[in-house]
Amino acid sequence: MNDIFSSMAFREFLQKRCEEVTCHDAKRNGIDVKILALERKLLPMLNDEAKTVYLEIEELTTMLQNYTDNLLIY
Repeated sequence: MNDIFSSMAFREFLQKRCEEVTCHDAKRNGIDVKILALERKLLPMLNDEAKTVYLEIEELTTMLQNYTDNLLIY
């Protein structure tokens, strides 16, 4: 008998359900709006090199958060 937790279909369901819950979380969405507003203010202040570094940090931070979220889900 297959363990349901190792099922790819169950993993996909779980991930989609977590995304659904977080997308409708008011506190999370409020924080996201504030972050985006600050980014819009900050990016024009940066020179091209600093902007590139900042965007790379942001991309890596997002990758790390997604990786961590997936670990916690599984």
